[in-house]
Amino acid sequence: MNLISLENKKIYFAPKNDISFELSDYLSKNITFTNLGYLDRVNNIEEIDYIEELDYIIISSPNYYKEISDTLSRFVSNRKIHFSFFNKEKHLDLYSYRWAYNLRLWSNDFVYKLRNINYLKLIKYKNIHKNKRAFILGNGPSLNIRDLSSLQNEITFAANKIYLAYEDTQWRPTYYFVEDHLVYKQNFNEIKKQKEISFFPLDTLAWGRLDKGIYYDFIFENYSPNLPKISSSAIKGLYWGGTVVYSMLQMAIYMGIKEVYIIGLDFSFDVPKKDLNSKEHIRSEGEVNHFHKDYRKVGEKWTQPKLDIQELAFRKVKEYCKSNNIKIYNASRSTKLEIIDLIDFDDLFIKKKDI
Repeated sequence: MNLISLENKKIYFAPKNDISFELSDYLSKNITFTNLGYLDRVNNIEEIDYIEELDYIIISSPNYYKEISDTLSRFVSNRKIHFSFFNKEKHLDLYSYRWAYNLRLWSNDFVYKLRNINYLKLIKYKNIHKNKRAFILGNGPSLNIRDLSSLQNEITFAANKIYLAYEDTQWRPTYYFVEDHLVYKQNFNEIKKQKEISFFPLDTLAWGRLDKGIYYDFIFENYSPNLPKISSSAIKGLYWGGTVVYSMLQMAIYMGIKEVYIIGLDFSFDVPKKDLNSKEHIRSEGEVNHFHKDYRKVGEKWTQPKLDIQELAFRKVKEYCKSNNIKIYNASRSTKLEIIDLIDFDDLFIKKKDI
């Protein structure tokens, strides 16, 4: 199948994820077609009259295309179901339903992961901090740069534009993460300067490789009824949970951490009124959602926060920690996330000061 064959067609995309959004945007710039919407776990598939409405359903999920295809094929002719391998920097390949199961496609995906995922490096971090405590940093307004000095000798995970704090503190994170495509792409040169041990999901390679980066498989999926899943093995991959904090929590678990404290997680975003109904990207009107005044410049694009998904993710990690004897607390100075037990940040250092 090629772009010409999609001209003037009525198309559904599945699941409702960033890959589908980017594919739809790509098609809009190259052909004329009708976007019927995005199918995911919140849709009742049986209530949608696919046969009369659509020409094709394009599945953009490298991890769960088989499960999605099996579900859809109960209601839609197989000839209308297609699976996409999409990389906007390179090209679009569309395969029919029957080819989605072809060993050649599976083999290509397997070889790509084998070549690009840093398995040997990831193995070294298994239980590297067994039974230790760690701090996971969000970048919300409640993150107090003065507090970072207390973390000087702690195991810390930080992300995205945390480097904006460096001019005011000697503290540096033990581990640095970026998972959002826009953050990786728009700040590539700054990210490249970071000296900390850095982790990035495999799909960010579309915007360039960093030699110091440790790349892992990112299982990005919001179709599964079990969403969000959680991983205890970075070798197998980390699951998407709507926030990089969720990825850092999974990596901390993989590293053997038994006591986790989250700070700077306000769990609240001010979104410009014009973008309240946006499903994808937002253009900043000025910084109000982060710890630093220059975190986002006016006009800078950012991803629509998915607090509903994040809430599910934090419920999942709390459940996992309880089942695996891992202590987890929200030590943010200001937060609307009360799913995870709250604790006073200052109390965590009283004993050390008294000794």
